[in-house]
Amino acid sequence: MALRTARLILTPLSLLDEAEHAQASGNRDNALRDTRAAELQWREHGFGPWAIRDLGDKSFLGAAELRFAGDGIEGIAANEVEAGWWVRENRRNEGIATEAMSVAIGDLWSRAGTESVTAYIADGENEPSRRLATGLGFTMRSKGRGRFGEPMTVYELLRDARNRQEVENPGAESARLCQRPPCQSDVAATMSAGNAAANTTAAADLPHPQPCVARTPRRSRMTLHATKPRKTPPKIPSPRP
Repeated sequence: MALRTARLILTPLSLLDEAEHAQASGNRDNALRDTRAAELQWREHGFGPWAIRDLGDKSFLGAAELRFAGDGIEGIAANEVEAGWWVRENRRNEGIATEAMSVAIGDLWSRAGTESVTAYIADGENEPSRRLATGLGFTMRSKGRGRFGEPMTVYELLRDARNRQEVENPGAESARLCQRPPCQSDVAATMSAGNAAANTTAAADLPHPQPCVARTPRRSRMTLHATKPRKTPPKIPSPRP
């Protein structure tokens, strides 16, 4: 199972990625925690975090994460889908997080019944993170607090809103992916599952036009929060190989 763009290949994050995750993130404990949680998320729900790799040399670049948020975040329900991302330090400022999250959320829309995705960004010096979220189509939903009680802002992207945008302005998404606007951001974010802590850092993107990546299906659009989430999330079939 893999997702591809013009520069990247995404595969489900697993324990096989632990060593490379640790090397790229510089944190062996986070690598073990994230890969174990990812395998459980994929096994139980049919979607989850993706390992981001360079399409050319297959080097590990970071993670594009989609998971049920779990308990402990004020402003996000436990059964809402939460997005997170991080990119290794020497490959930031290249639009990698934006490119990877675009196809990851597009894949979620194409297979899942969820109507939205959530993300939270810590308050303070985190403008690059906010620019990245806004560039993906996220809008501010509310204020909240993270698992350690830190103040943060909850963002959301609704499937219906994304669909309306595509109908009103067809081709807008492919145009955005073909040439990135100035000052979009890559975000290095280590997101946890369940009650684990989430630590987020960010690095601003430089203006950098790229070849157009594969467009996501029209009905596969980004969302950052789940409206009227189901009590018991449904099993989601895996995509065709």
